[in-house]
Amino acid sequence: MLPPVVDPDAIPPVDRRARLWLELSRAYGQQKDWLGTLGALKTATEVSEESMRCHPLSRNLATELVDRGGKIVEREARSLANRLGVTA
Repeated sequence: MLPPVVDPDAIPPVDRRARLWLELSRAYGQQKDWLGTLGALKTATEVSEESMRCHPLSRNLATELVDRGGKIVEREARSLANRLGVTA
């Protein structure tokens, strides 16, 4: 039996919603799916930029995207890293 589908936008507290997107970004990163990582991390940042700027995981993922994401995500990854206050 499959678990129920969760709509991240239906989660009321902004920080929890951002954290869900951050965890999804981590899962994509573990699979080396850089487009998925970037997309989920961008969404987490759009939901709560302040939380993502302060969270070590989001900053580490942004750095990893810049370093390992390749040419497809490089420009957007650098922009996101800059937005999160990461020098990459």
